[in-house]
Amino acid sequence: MFLPKQTDAEKAARTRAIQDALKHASAVPLRVAELCTQVLELARPIAEKGNKNAASDGGVGALMAEAGLRGAAFNVSINLGAINDETFVRELRERVKKLLEDAEQRKNEILRIVESRM
Repeated sequence: MFLPKQTDAEKAARTRAIQDALKHASAVPLRVAELCTQVLELARPIAEKGNKNAASDGGVGALMAEAGLRGAAFNVSINLGAINDETFVRELRERVKKLLEDAEQRKNEILRIVESRM
C-alpha cells in the first residue's frame, strides 16, 4: 500500500497508519504467546498423571510451549521498538515479561515432575 508523504497531513496520516500496523503486528504474536501458556498448562497433567512411560512427553510439550512463547515474545519486542505510543509499549512489555516469568516457573515445575517420574 502506497501512502503519500508530500504534505504535512499526508505525512501525519502515513505515520498513524504505520503505527497502527505496528500495534497490530505486535498484538498477533502476543496472542500466540498467550496461547502457548495454555499449551504449557496442558503439559502438566500429562507429566503428573499420564502413563509413566509417557511422562517425558509432558516435559517435551512444556519445552516446546515455552519455546513458542519465547519466539512470539521476540516478535512482539521487535515491533515495540518502532512504536511511539509509550503507554502501549510499556503495557505490552509488562505483559510479555509476566508471560515469560510465569512460563519459566511452570516449565520448571513440569520438568521436575517429569524427572521425578523417570
